[in-house]
Amino acid sequence: MLKIIYEPLFCISKDFKLENALAIEFSKVESKSYLIKLRENVKWHDGNNFKAEDIKFTIDKIREIGEDSIYNANVSNIENVEVINDSLVKLYLYEEKPFFEYNLVFPIISKELFKDEDIKTSEKNNSLIGTGKYKLKTSENNLEIEFEKNPNWWDIENKNLRIDTVTIRKYEEIAEVYNAYKLGGLDMVVSR
Repeated sequence: MLKIIYEPLFCISKDFKLENALAIEFSKVESKSYLIKLRENVKWHDGNNFKAEDIKFTIDKIREIGEDSIYNANVSNIENVEVINDSLVKLYLYEEKPFFEYNLVFPIISKELFKDEDIKTSEKNNSLIGTGKYKLKTSENNLEIEFEKNPNWWDIENKNLRIDTVTIRKYEEIAEVYNAYKLGGLDMVVSR
């Protein structure tokens, strides 16, 4: 679900190459500092503009959460994040690290949405506001969540999104899953 809602700065392709997502350029300035140019004209699902402040906010929050965040290792070598302007950030590292950019594959969250919230306990964690190709349409008691195409997605012209809606259903019993599958109500079954 994260990939369709929340986008990272970079993605890793099937052949392990770095691909641009919210970032469009990455350059090493010195041995321990990097400039990241962000994609412009990206909007959060709530209509607010995506900005470099969101990058700094996300990294600061992950570091604040520490070991309780699965992304802590991704940002543990970042000493400071400098916002240069709305589409440019500079990262300063504690120490030089080869292929550091591969750590920048965690989802970015909205500073505007979470600025006054305890990110670990906030009810806003259920709002699912990202920048991705699909946005939340409806949610019923966490048993069924429906996503629709995001008409403001930054790459809508270049990516032919053939699926208009994605519905995720949670079933209490495995028998319900098999029955729904046999009746044609499910396209895919994922279990934990």
